[in-house]
Amino acid sequence: MNFLIIFLILCFILFLFVLYSLSKDDFVILRKDISMETIFNTAFMVSLIALLMGRIFFISLHPRPVFFSVLGFLLFPYFPGLSLIGGVLGGVFFLFLYATYKKLPLGKFFDLFSLSFLFALPFGSFFVLLLIQNSLKLYVAIEMILFLVVLLVFVKLILPLSNRGTIRDGSLGLSFISVFSLISIFGLLIKTGRFIYFDPEIAILLIVFASSFLGLIVREIKEKDSSK
Repeated sequence: MNFLIIFLILCFILFLFVLYSLSKDDFVILRKDISMETIFNTAFMVSLIALLMGRIFFISLHPRPVFFSVLGFLLFPYFPGLSLIGGVLGGVFFLFLYATYKKLPLGKFFDLFSLSFLFALPFGSFFVLLLIQNSLKLYVAIEMILFLVVLLVFVKLILPLSNRGTIRDGSLGLSFISVFSLISIFGLLIKTGRFIYFDPEIAILLIVFASSFLGLIVREIKEKDSSK
């Protein structure tokens, strides 16, 4: 089996384990009587859509003739690659649509899925380090360290605030998207070695960062106003 498939499976198992650990005793999940089956079904669907969108996003930015055949599109381990940025954005968009359609607590699901994914990110970066060529190792290593630092901040600071109700459901997820966008922009700049650089990925990430950060501020201001 291709090593990329093995690493993806390991990261997915970690994601599911953390998602289970966070969800099983969560007050909102328990109060709304949402089963772990519902959470895991959602996780599988979101992950499949994220994988699909990661592939589409990569191909749209790096078109090659081989990608436009069925096998070339589906066999991503043999005709790489995948876009982490496209996968995250596609997964978030699908989660929003699915949770709204199924009348699930969107803010809570967004928080749980975001933090679970954040746990898997540093390990995914480490696995990528084992596969890539030397010229990209510094770029991936820096991203891995940044994701580890962000994970510690979220676990030690933001998660307790969310659990106590100090910040609204969904704010943790918006914070994750904001930070993820910034780290991704920084990583792209390091990867190219140019700090005055602009391409479609950076443009998309800037829009995502601005939208998520503005949404976070508005969400928390409304919460403070409603609590007065």
